[in-house]
Amino acid sequence: MMNNILRIYIRFIVINEELIIKINYVETKFLITTENFHISVLTLLNHYNKRELISFNEKIETFINKFVERINELEKSSVKAFEKADITIFKHNLDFLHTWNFLLTFMQDHTSMQTYHSSSMKKITEAIRELTPYSELTRKISSFIDEQIVSLQNETLINSETREFTSSRDEYYRKLNEKLLIISAAEQLSRHVPNVDKLNTELRDMLAHKISKICSDLEEHMKKLSDRSTLTRQEYVDVNIYFSSLISFKQEIKMKDNRISESISRIGKKLFDIIDMWQTSAQQESAYEKICAILIQMKNAANHIIPFKNKINEKIDEILHGFKVRKNDAKIFAKLGTLLNQDKIGLGQMIIAEHKAFQGFSL
Repeated sequence: MMNNILRIYIRFIVINEELIIKINYVETKFLITTENFHISVLTLLNHYNKRELISFNEKIETFINKFVERINELEKSSVKAFEKADITIFKHNLDFLHTWNFLLTFMQDHTSMQTYHSSSMKKITEAIRELTPYSELTRKISSFIDEQIVSLQNETLINSETREFTSSRDEYYRKLNEKLLIISAAEQLSRHVPNVDKLNTELRDMLAHKISKICSDLEEHMKKLSDRSTLTRQEYVDVNIYFSSLISFKQEIKMKDNRISESISRIGKKLFDIIDMWQTSAQQESAYEKICAILIQMKNAANHIIPFKNKINEKIDEILHGFKVRKNDAKIFAKLGTLLNQDKIGLGQMIIAEHKAFQGFSL
C-alpha cells in the first residue's frame, strides 16, 4: 500500500457517449487516503442501483463494461503471447500491469474480501480475480525465456535436418532464427525481467562456439586436401554438409556477430586457396599424367562439395582452355583426353563429357 496522503480530483466527462474518468493526484495536507478513495468508489458502484444515482449509473455501467473488457483482453493476449512467443505483447502487458500494479493489486486484495450483489461489481470481481498479477506474469515470462535459452543451448547445428537436402536445411535454420529473434527481442523486457539484457551476449558466444567447432572440423579436411591427399567418400560428405550448413546459417540467421562472420569467411578462403593451388599446379606441370591427376582430384571435389561445384568446374575449364591455347596442337590436347578417358573411376570421362574444351574431339 502507498503511504502517501493524497487529494484526489475526479472529473467525469462524456465524449461521443463514452465515459472518460480523469483522476488527478495532488499532494495535500487533507487526510483523504488512496485506500479510502478506492473503497468509497467500490462501495458506490456496489450500491449504484439507488434511485439518486440513476443518471450516473448508465455512464458507470459503460465504464465497468469497458474496464472488464480491457482486463479480459489483457489476460487473453498474455495467453496468446505465450503460444506465439510474442515479445511485443509481453512488453505491452507488462508495461500496463507495472503502471497500474498498485491499483490492480489493491482491487484484487479488496474484492477477495467482499461479496457483491451488483451484477456489475460481480463482473469486476471476476475479471480482477482472473487477471494474472504483474509479479506472476513477470515470473512466467522469465521462466519462458529461460526455457528458450536452454533449448537453444541444446541445439546441434549438424543434425538429421541439416544433413538432408537444401530445403530441409534452410528450413531448420529459419526456425532457429525465429528462436534467436525471440531472445533478441526480449531485451525490450529489461525493465521487468532481470538479466534479460545479457542474453544476447550469451547467445552470440554460444553460436560463435558452435560455428567455430564446425570450422575447426573443416580445417582438418582442408589440411588433407592441401597436402594433395584424397578424402574418403565420408569425409567429402562431411565437408559438403559443413559448408552447406555454414552457407545456410549465413543466409538465414539474422543475429550478426563478427566472430562468426570471420570464421565462415576464413574457412571459405582456405578452400578457395586450395582450388587456386590446384589450378596453379596444373598450369605449371609439364607431365600429362600429373595434370590429369590434378584435374581428376578437382572433379572429385566439385562433385562432392556442392556449394562450390560451379566454382571448381570453372577452374577446370580455365586449366583446359589454358592448356589448349599453350600447346596449340589438337593431337597433344587429344592425348590429354586419352589419358583422362583411361580413368578407372569415371571422373576423367566426366571431365571429357562435361567440359566444352573437349567438344568436337574424337578420342
